[in-house]
Order: sequence, then structure tokens, then C-alpha cells
Amino acid sequence: MAKYVNMAKYVQLSLFDKGDEDRESAQQDNQPIEEQIILTDISFKLKRGTSVARDELDKISILFSENYGFWSEKSPIRPGERIKLSPDRFKEILNKDHIFIATAHHNDDIVGQAIYLRKHYGDDGFITWVLQLVVNSKYRRLGIATKLLNSIWGFSNDTAWGLATINALTIKTLEKATFRKCDPRSIKKNIKLIEMAKNDVSFARDAEIELSDKQSIINTHFFIDISEFKSLLDSYGDRWQLGELKPGWEWLAFTFTHQKVQLN
Repeated sequence: MAKYVNMAKYVQLSLFDKGDEDRESAQQDNQPIEEQIILTDISFKLKRGTSVARDELDKISILFSENYGFWSEKSPIRPGERIKLSPDRFKEILNKDHIFIATAHHNDDIVGQAIYLRKHYGDDGFITWVLQLVVNSKYRRLGIATKLLNSIWGFSNDTAWGLATINALTIKTLEKATFRKCDPRSIKKNIKLIEMAKNDVSFARDAEIELSDKQSIINTHFFIDISEFKSLLDSYGDRWQLGELKPGWEWLAFTFTHQKVQLN
């Protein structure tokens, strides 16, 4: 059983526990000193999706709809408009077995959230798939997303951890949290594990996957604007292993417990 599974407890964390890197980021963003002090009082919570109250659904919907991003100009629906989900749609997403949510709170506001599937697949053990991650734009570059993902993936004994994403930085966080590299060859070798979890993920269930030694992508038909993420990918250079994205596709990124642990 993973060490983080107690969903009822709050874990009080300082935003700046991550160290000087986050302090410098806040200073570079020219945030007022008074606000930096307030931002140290952030609480993080893990809970089952079925236990999310109505007022929380409203806050989750607002956070997502105001901060997640925009449909790309090539999107077949609402090109260039903000991506939004209603409270009722979130209730539908969360009101399922094996679905959990990690949230970051500042005062009465939810400023970050990660929704994920964590399920035991018989002899194959637990598989965790992060389905959605969003942080309030005013609270970014302070380590909230990293803390949310570490609370889900970090220091667990799951068989596999992963997600579909267009953000290379999120994949880097996956590697750091699980101490393993996201290698398309390992993903290809363990595709049966991913397929089991894929059947429990509505947007991925019937999605086409393209896998090779140098590519791991999934056609989720999610036409999000990726312009702000291109510079992150450029920073990887030749070290990037998951291939190029096509419109409507995302990277399929997973690590596995049998992989060699890398502490660097």
C-alpha cells in the first residue's frame, strides 16, 4: 500500500519549502513582499472524488475554466476560446470509483488541482494515471503543481505511474517524483499495463496510440493551444525521447516500478 493513501488528512506545506529556486521565481515575477508572505500558507488535500462537496465543485470549475488554457485555432470546436468545464461535468468526472483529487488551498480558494485514477489491477498491482492538472495563473512558478504531483506519485509502490500531456515540464516532474526515466521503449514493453488503465479513462479508452523506440503519443482529440509550451520542449534538445506531437495528440508518458531507479 502506498504511503500517501490516507485521503482524509490535510498536509500543511510551505510554498517555499522547495528552496531558493521558488523564491527566485517569485522575485523574478515581481510579486509584492506582502503577497509572498501570504502565499506561504498553502494547504494540500487528497480526497476521493465521490466525497467532493457541491461548493468545492463550483470552485474547481471556476479554477479550471479561468486557468486551464485555450482551444487551438485548429480545434473543431470553439477555436481560440477558453476551455471550460461546468460543476456538473466535474461531478460526472469525479463521481466514479478509483478517482481521487489533490487540491491546493489558499484561504477559501482552491488554487491548484490534480484529478487522478488510482486502481488495483489484480496481480499487476496499482496503476496511477493523472487525468487533469491546473494551477491558478497567479500562483504559478511557486511549486504548487510539483507538490500536487509528488503527493500523487511520490514514494508509492505502484506498478506504473503516468499521464497524457502536452507539457514537457509535467513529464519531467513525473520522472523526478518516481526516480525513473520516461522511456518509450519501456512504455512499449509495458503497453498491456497501460491498456488496462486506459479502459478506465474516458478520453483515452478508444484513443489510438503510436509507439516506437523514439515516440509515445496518444490521440485524445484534445486540440489545446500548445504555443506556450514550445519553449519548454526546446530546452530538452536532443534529450527529448517521446517524439513530436500532431494536432489533437498528447504525449503518453509513463514510468514503471521495475525500471532502474535514478537519483540524479
